Amino acid sequence: MKKRFSRMNAGMAGMFFGTIVVALLVGCETTPPPTFVRVMDTAQSGWKSIELREGLDYDQAWEGLVDVVALKLNIETMDKDAGYLRSGWAYMSGSDRGTGRPFTYGRRLTAKFSEDRETLMVKTDAYYEVLQYPTVWGLDTAFNDDVYTEIAGRLGRTGK
Repeated sequence: MKKRFSRMNAGMAGMFFGTIVVALLVGCETTPPPTFVRVMDTAQSGWKSIELREGLDYDQAWEGLVDVVALKLNIETMDKDAGYLRSGWAYMSGSDRGTGRPFTYGRRLTAKFSEDRETLMVKTDAYYEVLQYPTVWGLDTAFNDDVYTEIAGRLGRTGK
């Protein structure tokens, strides 16, 4: 009888300890940078359009896009015939302000020309990942505005 009782105590202690750990993890929230906005569907959100200025042909627009992106980011994928360009992830790291745990923060850009080559669609993605917490996907508003403004200023007028 005594062995059974001590096993129950050990099991109860394990459950109690597990409950405390979960409560502590749930109570500590991660704190992404203030410019980070969580987005549930990153595939469909965040696209902005740039109507190319008159007199700018596709070759000039493509070269301008590549120039702007290459100055800020590493280009991971580009296909001029398809009108598609995507940067690699640009990473930052440090300690999360909410938990004190190490974090990784990544941002990247995707650009796609319309079939008629008169409009460029641009979007950015970001993610925030803290050790032992789920990754949070979204966009970085400052990065988004910065690359959009720079590309729009070089290639055309701001659109919708």
